[in-house]
Amino acid sequence: MEIKVPNPPSYASLVEMYKPSPATTFACLVYGPSSSGKTHFAGTFPDPFFIDADRGMRSLQDELPRVQLQKAEKPFSMVLSILQDAAVERGPWAKDGPLATRKTIVIDSVTSLIDDYMAPETMTEAKRDILNDKLSYDEYGKIKARMTALASVIKDLALTKYVVMTALVEEEKEENTGILIGKPMLTGKYRDKIMADFDETYYLEVVTPVGGGSPVYKLYAQTYRWYRAKTRLTTIKSLDDPSFKKVVSQFKVVK
Repeated sequence: MEIKVPNPPSYASLVEMYKPSPATTFACLVYGPSSSGKTHFAGTFPDPFFIDADRGMRSLQDELPRVQLQKAEKPFSMVLSILQDAAVERGPWAKDGPLATRKTIVIDSVTSLIDDYMAPETMTEAKRDILNDKLSYDEYGKIKARMTALASVIKDLALTKYVVMTALVEEEKEENTGILIGKPMLTGKYRDKIMADFDETYYLEVVTPVGGGSPVYKLYAQTYRWYRAKTRLTTIKSLDDPSFKKVVSQFKVVK
């Protein structure tokens, strides 16, 4: 059945030919248990700048620029401004600015960004008690809308810079099948969409060898047990002691 659309818009001028191009920068979501090497892995990316929501950068040995969200009056606006400025190279990200040479932006972590900052922020805006009240339906919706706005900017930013977002892991059973699934830990419905907004999603964990020995940090670029992951650019299934250089060495080259 044909649906009649009044005054249908013309789209002929918008048609264009997509041409594959070499994959250079990309957006990467990294999730896993606490102390699984997420922050350390993010720190191996080129010239990183950290949006620090966790205060968990002690695993990093280098001096690196950061913004601590605990010092921001409006955390969401602060994060959005940083990403937007970096995308269009203005403010501190301008060519003569102090952050001009930064090639990677790390949000560490989105779990804390939402739970510790965005959720209380939305409740404060609604003039509700953040200690005794629970998030309302409207506040869940506001968090999802704000995370979607951040993801939209990240997609544009990832065309020129690396973007890494870390998260804790959450295990839950699917309602229909009862199958256990591991996914990034986020408050609200955006957790069901977040993996679609990133080019790469890796699951990290620490494995202790059978019989003892030093723990091994492992990165999974494809689904492992019940932990989801995805990759469009690489041929790897897993990496031991992962780093940026190890990952990109496996990238396919578009000719």
